[in-house]
This record gives sequence, C-alpha cells and structure tokens, in this order.
Amino acid sequence: GSQLGDLYRNAYALIVPSLWFENAPISIYEAAAHGCPVVAHHVGGLHELVTEGQTGMIVPARQPTALTSALAHLVQTPTLRQQLGQAARQQLATCPSAHYGKHLLDLYHRVIESQSVNTVALTTPSID
Repeated sequence: GSQLGDLYRNAYALIVPSLWFENAPISIYEAAAHGCPVVAHHVGGLHELVTEGQTGMIVPARQPTALTSALAHLVQTPTLRQQLGQAARQQLATCPSAHYGKHLLDLYHRVIESQSVNTVALTTPSID
C-alpha cells in the first residue's frame, strides 16, 4: 500500500519495456494514481494507456537507445516529469475503466487482508 505509493511518488518514471502484447497492466494505473509518468514500449494496448508527450512516453520496442534517451530526457527535465505525472493522474480520475480498476484493487486488498476468498463479499462494480 503506502510503501508502493512512496516508490511511485519518488520514481523518475515507471518503465514498462514489454516485448509481448499487454493491454492494461495494473502497474500503469498505479503509477498514474501516484503521479508517476510512464515510459512504455509501443506494443499491444500500452499506447492507449500512455499518451505520448502528454501522460508519458512511448518508445519503439527492442530499441534500447530509444528507451535510454527517453529516460535521460525525463531525468534531466523535472518539469516535464511533473507535467506528465499530473496529466496521467488527471486522465485516470476521469477514465471510466479506472473506476473499475479501483474496484478491482479494493477487491484484491480485501482478499489479501482476509487471507481467504471465501470470506470476501464480492460485489459487481458499476461502470460509469
């Protein structure tokens, strides 16, 4: 919980160097919730979650130089890092799928806290 939040808040960026298709890794939602920009490979649906130059950076997969350049740019430009992180947080707050993700995270937390799925009250979240 709070340790993970601290890591995201203190990170320069979340790096998602996926080589195979991913559509909605929860780590991208977590990073956005904490105002952490994302640098992701252009594979699967990642470019739909990260808007290039607005909420993070998208780089070609299997091109380490592009990833290194994007990271160096974020490290050297704190104002850009802050702008991207704030925009990601704002986008997440207005995204209907993010509300579903929050409900899913809440369910996971209840399961972990109870140590048993049988004792968790399952509810179907409404998607706004």
